[in-house]
Amino acid sequence: MKDKIVIFDTTLRDGEQAPGASLNMTEKIEIAKQLNRLNVDVIEAGFPVSSKVQFDSVQRIADAVDTVVAGLALTVDKDIKAAYDALKHAETFRIHTFAGTSDIHMLGKFGSDRYGKTLADKRKNILEMAVSAGADSAHFGGALSITEIVSTLFAYQMKIDKKNPNWEERDRFILSKGHGCLGYYVALVEAGFLKKEDLKTFEKTGSDLLGHPVINRKKGIEFSNGSLGMGLSLGIGVAIAGKKLKKQFNVYVLMGDGECN
Repeated sequence: MKDKIVIFDTTLRDGEQAPGASLNMTEKIEIAKQLNRLNVDVIEAGFPVSSKVQFDSVQRIADAVDTVVAGLALTVDKDIKAAYDALKHAETFRIHTFAGTSDIHMLGKFGSDRYGKTLADKRKNILEMAVSAGADSAHFGGALSITEIVSTLFAYQMKIDKKNPNWEERDRFILSKGHGCLGYYVALVEAGFLKKEDLKTFEKTGSDLLGHPVINRKKGIEFSNGSLGMGLSLGIGVAIAGKKLKKQFNVYVLMGDGECN
């Protein structure tokens, strides 16, 4: 069997999360038809369970093209059923589930051992927090994939002071892929901004730890974020402001694959 590169296009799902990129039904179908003409192997059409508009869009796209159409779903029954119902009349379809894990080996140890030194311990905290929130809220893969990066930044690299969260010379961290916030919150525990018990409040009523970061500098959260593609422009603006004010801080922006394509 010859090797083959499969083009899996997420324009109609992940791409639509970028600021100002919301599409109506007609536009989605037209883009799907153009992708079909380009011989894209798989078109990820949307997240059917998330709304009626998303469900209807996936269903209409599945009827309009003859390439493989995918629908996104968490690995829970209702998501998978919604994706199947939206896709079942497609010529060929697949259900794209996500509950990712990361088996990247531990890259380092961290100053405090109150919550475990290893990256394996951090991943355990991420999973416990996600399970506590419930399956509807957790983005396991997006959190586990950033564990090494945020842990290294907060433990070794960034200039921060938890006792003075508004210190003008502090380094700034921006999580552009806001759905990876579970990994961010665990790093904030290690940095001393949060307590381990706080993780169990994730996505609960009245919690400071929501499904996307919401600015709360006392908790170590510098900026609100969610829409993919927003973090880099925000980081550039903060860096320019710091330069104009003659401040000596660094700005770190963590982006995901979906906003770099």
